[in-house]
Amino acid sequence: MQSVKIKGRRSDGKPQSIAIDDSGRIMHGPTTTTLGMGRQTCTPVNTQIQLYSTPTTCGWVIIQTGRNNGGYVAVGTTPGVSATPGAEYGVVLDSSESVKIDVDDLSEVWISGTIVNDTINYLYGV
Repeated sequence: MQSVKIKGRRSDGKPQSIAIDDSGRIMHGPTTTTLGMGRQTCTPVNTQIQLYSTPTTCGWVIIQTGRNNGGYVAVGTTPGVSATPGAEYGVVLDSSESVKIDVDDLSEVWISGTIVNDTINYLYGV
C-alpha cells in the first residue's frame, strides 16, 4: 500500500499537510515551503538584539550559537532576555548549542550575549 499525502491550508492561511502512512497511521503537521537563514553578532555585550528587525512570517526558527563563541548567548523575548550569570532570562546557550522555537514572526525573537562579537546563526521555515 502507498502512503497518501493531502495538502491544503489551515483557517489562518498557513500551509498544512496530512499524511497517511503505509500502516494507516495519520501524520500531520505544517509543511515548510520556504527556508531562510541569517546571522547575528552580539555587540555590545548584554544588550538585547532583535533577531530580525522587521516583522517576518515564519513557522519555526532554529538558532545555533557560533562554535568559537567564548561566552553564553540567551534567546527569548524582550524585555529582559539575558545571558548574564546570575541574571539569566530566556534559553541560555553555550558555544555550538542550538534551540528550535515554534514562532510565527522572527521579529519576536531576541538574543543577548556575554562576550562581544559572539555570534548566532539561524535557519527558519515558512
